[in-house]
Amino acid sequence: MLERVEESKLLKASRAIVTMYSNPGSLEDTLQGITRVVSSLLDARLVSILLLDEDEEILYIKAHYLGSEGYTQKPPLEVAGSLVGEVVKTNSPVFIPDISREGRLVYKALLQGEGLVSLLSVPLSVQGVVIGVMNIYWSFAKALSQEEFELANLSALHSAMAIENARLHCQVVQAQKEIADKERFVSLGELSAGLAHEIRNPLNVINMLLYAIQRQAPEFCRFCQVTDDIAVLNNEVKRINLLIEQFLDFARPSGLHEAPHDIKEILEEVLILTAYEAKSRGVTLVKNYGKEPAVLRVDGNKLKQVFLNLVLNALQAIEGAGEVSCGVHWSKAFLRVDIQDTGSGVDLKEIPKLFIPFYTTKEKGIGLGLPLSARIIEEHGGKITLEPGPSGKGMTASVWLPKKGVEPV
Repeated sequence: MLERVEESKLLKASRAIVTMYSNPGSLEDTLQGITRVVSSLLDARLVSILLLDEDEEILYIKAHYLGSEGYTQKPPLEVAGSLVGEVVKTNSPVFIPDISREGRLVYKALLQGEGLVSLLSVPLSVQGVVIGVMNIYWSFAKALSQEEFELANLSALHSAMAIENARLHCQVVQAQKEIADKERFVSLGELSAGLAHEIRNPLNVINMLLYAIQRQAPEFCRFCQVTDDIAVLNNEVKRINLLIEQFLDFARPSGLHEAPHDIKEILEEVLILTAYEAKSRGVTLVKNYGKEPAVLRVDGNKLKQVFLNLVLNALQAIEGAGEVSCGVHWSKAFLRVDIQDTGSGVDLKEIPKLFIPFYTTKEKGIGLGLPLSARIIEEHGGKITLEPGPSGKGMTASVWLPKKGVEPV
């Protein structure tokens, strides 16, 4: 009778999870559905899925079913020195009948405070490569049967396949988007060249006439403010020319000219350039990186353009006194530059829109700075991410540069 019940549960769970990776949606929806199915399957109090970061050093909670706010907001878990990390390293499940007797659990007190007693941690692996773990908790001392153990392992196998399928689906969607973007940018480049030419012709005429008027102004208008008006007009013409240059840079990106550069030296140049702006706003510039070099093969001028844009964005996000900090961090596969401000921040829903060309939250912005910066970093094989600051205030812009091409120092 027991075998028949377990077989029915297995069939039900397998069908539910297979449906998820047969009809992939977002990775978040897939993971959430998996935790719900496994919780029902094993009558668990809490089920969570933790996935490895790109460096395979930290586990982040990506989905949970019936997890409290305290559980979901606990810090990410380092693989090194933790019980769940051993599951990752050995690619083998671990069952703890009584959490209170296990000294290797990093957040044992928190788990006990949640009323959790037993834990089964199962690796999520695809073709022998571990991508994360599934943690299954019970609120009582669980006597795990062999059938339940096998059900958990099979669910983890299906779950890993579902996760991988959702990731592949996202990659296909992203690839299609990139192809469409490239086709659009080719057309945009051709259009922009002609448009820039047509705009610059009348601008050149305006410049020449302004110059002539400026030279003659003292003779025919000694008492009016025409000189000040001409200065305003000159500044506006310069602004239009700058907009044209930004538009051309975005529409017709040039190739990279890579050479060994110390990323910290590039940051130093940017902080020197922005020091006056920061001082005038009452903002303190802080450096949170060590003295050792951080040398990569990059296009120094373009990277300087990216950092300058991000630091200026950070300064403009702060009203009154505040702080902008720049940090450099090495990881297994990337060098990460964090530019963090103490400004008012941005709604999470707005963050993806900031990378859309011509979308801006600034009164005088044109919405090309961040998309152009993102493209430059993508050309380097990296990415730019935006997220709220550690305390929930302000914004942290992170530039991820791959360690490939690191020069010996």
